[in-house]
Amino acid sequence: MTAVWGDMMFRLGANTLAALLASSVLASAASDPVSVIQPVPDGKPVFTTFDPSGSTGTDPLAIDIGGSISGEFADSSSVLHGFVRSAPGTLTTFDAPGAGTSAHFGTFASSMNSTGAICGTAIAPGGSVGISAVAYLRTSDGTFTNINPKGAVGAYAYGINAKGLVTGTADTGKGEVGFLRRSNGKSATFSVSGALATEGLRINSVGTIVGEYFLPSAGASGVVYHGFVRAADGTIAKFDPSGIGTKPFQGTFVLGISSGGTIAGYYVDANYLAHGFVRAPAGAITTFEISGAGTTEGKGTFVSSISDTGIVVGYYVGSNGVAHGFERAPKGKVTAIVETGATGGTLPEAINDHGVITGTAGATVGFSLAENAYPWTVTYGHGFVRSR
Repeated sequence: MTAVWGDMMFRLGANTLAALLASSVLASAASDPVSVIQPVPDGKPVFTTFDPSGSTGTDPLAIDIGGSISGEFADSSSVLHGFVRSAPGTLTTFDAPGAGTSAHFGTFASSMNSTGAICGTAIAPGGSVGISAVAYLRTSDGTFTNINPKGAVGAYAYGINAKGLVTGTADTGKGEVGFLRRSNGKSATFSVSGALATEGLRINSVGTIVGEYFLPSAGASGVVYHGFVRAADGTIAKFDPSGIGTKPFQGTFVLGISSGGTIAGYYVDANYLAHGFVRAPAGAITTFEISGAGTTEGKGTFVSSISDTGIVVGYYVGSNGVAHGFERAPKGKVTAIVETGATGGTLPEAINDHGVITGTAGATVGFSLAENAYPWTVTYGHGFVRSR
């Protein structure tokens, strides 16, 4: 299963996604020294790989407090399907209503909360830019609800919290804005002032939303990514680590927020090198590098998620292009995530509050610069869960 980085295939928005399928305020930042990976004590972690039946590439994206995992997988025709894996290991697959059945279309499953509710997007051919996008909510009993905001011509759901609040992006026909869907079914949209597009990506237990907004890039077609945080009262603050690039597909990529308001992600500099960061609730940003990360374009340190306890997981791409997983404690200690032995790299995607990690193993990471095309690609391998 080859896709743009992580679940970025549909995070890019309808107009950019169509092109792919056819082809600010700077915060003062502290910087950690290069983080040296500590070995995992022998005998502690238990590493299990899994795949839904018929999968040619499995990408787990969320794990709840009880250890249930959700995500998506590709079949032999490169059609995407959703799945849920219970903590004991039972796999259930699903397709959202309206999901396409041709290559690179289908069901994307982005996030899951503690009740087992999943939000995601059904993607199919159609619409004004060649894509039909329907945001959905799937309850634990398998019931689907279309949650496109009223008046939207398409929508993408990315994050859900324990109360059932969902955030994502809605295409109004005039532009892309963020949305918040409340548990009573009513939705509100929002946007960052001056942005070309606004995407709500994750929402924590108190209703704080984090995401990205786009501005034009310098010197070529494309956009630069910037971060924002939206408080429960609707107040929006912009942020970027110092040193972000201004070329197409550079900037700030936001991947998670803890219940306490700590934000985690990575930024891409002017040389297409990635660096990790965490942003404290008060706004201070700390950047970090993982020892062994490559220092040429397309490589570096990538963050995937943060738990409510403040543990960050991600992967670094070494000089040889192979990805290796890591977890970073709130005080900065970095521990290796034991490799599965599968050929290719290990890409952790999510962690729960018990320290159980899920992601994809045996993956390969590619990088190629081309006009108006997201430069990172991932070929997914097997799903994995690493328990304590």
